[in-house]
Amino acid sequence: MKLSELLSLCLTLVFVKRLKKAQRRLSKKFRKGKKQSNNYHKQRTKVAKLHLKVSRQRKDKAIKDALALVQSNIQQPLLINPAIGHSCTTEVNSH
Repeated sequence: MKLSELLSLCLTLVFVKRLKKAQRRLSKKFRKGKKQSNNYHKQRTKVAKLHLKVSRQRKDKAIKDALALVQSNIQQPLLINPAIGHSCTTEVNSH
């Protein structure tokens, strides 16, 4: 693992822990059948922001991993035979 990958993984785990803690606090502030307090609404916005941050980090990691996978594979040229209409890949010699 590269240092940047390790760092991004650690940051994601930190925000996941923060999100769980914020969700626990939010559930403690909720009162069924009553008007919710200002502290409840503040905590709700904190949870929403953390949730958005974690989801963006996960999406970013998925995109970066997919890009790295595509860049690591060797692209083979695609040749189309006009007489047949089918495509076939050619093997590339590495000699």
